[in-house]
Amino acid sequence: MEVGDMIREARIAKGMRQEDVHNLVGAKSKDPRSQVSKWETNKVLPGRKTFALLVDVLELDHDQAWAAYGYRSAQDAARALLDGE
Repeated sequence: MEVGDMIREARIAKGMRQEDVHNLVGAKSKDPRSQVSKWETNKVLPGRKTFALLVDVLELDHDQAWAAYGYRSAQDAARALLDGE
């Protein structure tokens, strides 16, 4: 499953609007719905820090989500985030 599909399915399952997700992760965009829509349609990946927040807010499986993002595991992603890579 791709990152965008995970975000969209989890958001809908939680009964959240795109604006809700945008506000909860503190994303900066003039058009919240457009930004989240780009993530959900895999046009743009959220930044790693934003994605880390999305994983928590949407209660995604950490290893599965980070694997979709391109890491071998959530632990590898955490290392990269801490190292500023």
